[in-house]
Parts: sequence; structure tokens; C-alpha cells
Amino acid sequence: MESQQPDRRGAHRYELRLVVTLAGIRAESRNLSSSGLYAVCDQPFDEGADLPVEIFFPRAANEVRRVTGTGSVTRVSPDQGQTGVGLRWKEWRFA
Repeated sequence: MESQQPDRRGAHRYELRLVVTLAGIRAESRNLSSSGLYAVCDQPFDEGADLPVEIFFPRAANEVRRVTGTGSVTRVSPDQGQTGVGLRWKEWRFA
């Protein structure tokens, strides 16, 4: 019998594939919320590390194109030949 674990995340997650940098390393987001994000990249990071983060949105007329901030690594796991990285936002802002 399959165990159903409740989702402990408080914020709604949006499945978005966007270009992200984690400490200057190129990554791709898989989901994003007001409390954090999950991305995949070729670089492992240590759980608990605080990383500078940039998220790049597709250009649209008169719209903010980038979010910058700092995230704390909450999870690192293999993800289809890459490294999956879960981060909880410490702070973020539209740039």
C-alpha cells in the first residue's frame, strides 16, 4: 500500500522552467514559489549553504525581467543525471 505524505510546503508551487543562476552556476528551475524554488544543475551544493540566486524571466514589454535574492539549500538529490537543488528563500526582490 502506498503511503500518502502530506505536502508540508505552505506556498503554492508553479511548475516553471526558467534560466536560474545559483552562486553563478547556470541552472534550470523546475518549480518556483514565494517560499523557495527547486532547480537542476551540474554542480553539487552543500545542504545549509546560502547561495546568491538570479531568476531570469522571458522579456515582455514593460515588465520586470529578473528576480535576485539569497536562498538556503534545503535539499540536494540526483535528478536525471544532474543535481536537484531545493532552496528556501532568505530574501528576494525584483531587479
